[in-house]
Parts: sequence; C-alpha cells; structure tokens
Amino acid sequence: IYTLSLHDALPIYNKTVIVYVRWLDGNTVTASARGLKDLKGNTMTTPQVMSGFVSPLAAMDIGTQDTNTWLYTDPILRGHTLVLNQTDYKILGGGSDIQGNTDAFQFAFESKTGDFDVQVQLVNMDPISRWSKAGLMVREKLIPTSRNLFIASTPPPLTAVDSTGLGANNFEVDYRDVEGGGTALWPNTSNGSDIVYPNNWQRLIRMGNTFAALRSSNGVDWVVMSVNQFTYPAKVFVGMAASARSNDPTRGMYATFQNYGPGQVSPLSIVTDPQSVSVLQGDTATLTVTVAGTPPYYYQWLKNGAAITNATNSTYTTAPLLY
Repeated sequence: IYTLSLHDALPIYNKTVIVYVRWLDGNTVTASARGLKDLKGNTMTTPQVMSGFVSPLAAMDIGTQDTNTWLYTDPILRGHTLVLNQTDYKILGGGSDIQGNTDAFQFAFESKTGDFDVQVQLVNMDPISRWSKAGLMVREKLIPTSRNLFIASTPPPLTAVDSTGLGANNFEVDYRDVEGGGTALWPNTSNGSDIVYPNNWQRLIRMGNTFAALRSSNGVDWVVMSVNQFTYPAKVFVGMAASARSNDPTRGMYATFQNYGPGQVSPLSIVTDPQSVSVLQGDTATLTVTVAGTPPYYYQWLKNGAAITNATNSTYTTAPLLY
C-alpha cells in the first residue's frame, strides 16, 4: 500500500495533476481517485481506478536552480516522463538547450556499468523551437555542467512555436569533454540525411572507452555516424533527453520514444572475401572485404600473421610490390 501525495498541477491547463512518489515496487501501479469534483462542482462518489506501468528508469529535470529556493530557473517549466509501457515513454522537456557550457532538460535514465548497447525509436517531437532536441544520452553526472555524449534529433520541418523557422529535421552527435566546458560535434562525424519521422532510430554503443553513435530508419539496418574514444568511468547514466530550447514557463516540448532497450545484434559475417590480384612489379595491389551484421565494424589487415600498421579500413592498398 502506498500513500500518494499531490505535489502540483500543470499550469498550462489546470486540469491535470501529477502525483510524485518516492519509490514503487513491481511492474504495475494502481491509483484510485476519490472525492473529486467536476467542473460543475459535482462530487465524485464512485472511486475512479486506473492502472499503469512502473518504469525501470528514473526521471528528473537537470538544469540551473535558485540557490535559496532550489527551484529550477532553467528549465523553469517542470518536465515529466510519462510511462506508456515498459519500453515506450512520452517526455515533456523544458529548458533553454543541451549545448554550450551547461544544459537544461528532462532526463529519463538508468545507470549502466561497463559495456552497453542501447537503442530507441524517436517517433515524434514538438517543434517548439527549430533546434529543440531529443535523443539518447550518456552522462557522467546528474548536474547541468556534466560531461556527456548525446545523439540529438531536431523537430520535423514544421513551423516552430517560437518563430525560429521550420524544424531543422537533422541529427547532431554532440559531446562535452570537460565538465563546464563547451559542447562540440564528435570528431569525424557523418550526420547523414534528413530524418523521416516516425522512422527515426538512434543507438549508442560502448565498448571500453570506445563509443559509437548510429542511426537507422527501421531499427535493423544501421548507419554509423561516428566512432570515437572517450574516457569515462565504468558507471555512467544512460537514457533519453528532451529540451524545448525555449525556457518559457508556458510551453514545453513533448518527445515520444518507443522501443527503448538493448540494441538488437545481427551476427557479423564476411559477404565478399578479398580476391587475389595480379600486378606488375612496382605497382600496388588493392584488396577489399565486404561484411554484414550490426556495425560498427573494425578492420585490421595482416601480413604473415602480423598486423599491418594503419591498415584498418575495408580496403587495403599495398606499397609498390617488388619480386
């Protein structure tokens, strides 16, 4: 039995309330409402019972707080995460941005230790600003200036509420490498083509201190946007982030995520082996291999069982050959 205390009402409509609890046990929760009055003042005599899901994730706003009241000043609109089922979430995020030296957003997250592979489908997000952001994030700490790695999707090309133009409709792969430092694109990033909602899948993979950011239009065939080395502690926070990029108390940005969970792995296989080639003395020879399976792929060409320096792509060209 849990005693639930009314915390506050959403200021936008004044018809919806959110009940916050310290913790819940199990996969489902049931709430009963008694003694409420409708808009005409009639008292509800029959309890109204609803059931819902308990999320395996925690959720909180991350941003700037007033040092006297500890109320958030950015995001000034309190965010929340609605649990639709065990893999689907609808996140309301306020805040000025996930960018620069400090962040302001709603974060639904879990802690992970060691290697991981997480994917999600972002089916929709409101165009509050042209550059509103939502996506998968790795975060070192739950503070606004924390180091982080972030796959950011921007809204579809609809007119933004804040009059900044059409939704940018693209990917960013951002990171903050120093706590309180600036934010930049991952090195060697290929952001790819425009997003076609709802077919917007993101994926973050960690193997030691190697991190990979991937995108997909179907959750099966993946395109690597970037692979880089980042030194992070074994335990990090991983989850879904949403920021309106408009710190307005009257409007937040809803982002709908589906299918959050472990990445689905296809076994690695060689589709086409390197083929023998004949060349004249003094010419070079080029060898190519084609592979399939879940990326990212790592290549290393060998000669007589020993690794060839810098031969780490799908194609290898020899030095001029001599008899």
